[in-house]
Amino acid sequence: MFVKTDFWLYLRAQVNKYAVSTRVQNDSGYSNSSMESKWFDAMADELKAFTSLCIIQSRVKKDTLQAYWST
Repeated sequence: MFVKTDFWLYLRAQVNKYAVSTRVQNDSGYSNSSMESKWFDAMADELKAFTSLCIIQSRVKKDTLQAYWST
């Protein structure tokens, strides 16, 4: 609501660009992570949701990470 669509599209492009560059480095002999090999392009809506969760988690303090997902 406060951030324009152009920002989210730019962020999406940069996140995916970074992921591609990381995969290229891994193909060149750097460390390999199973998470990186399963990468799929991030979508703007996913980045909005992730950012929202980060903001909410910074405002509501829980004892453990699992507690954020409990009822």
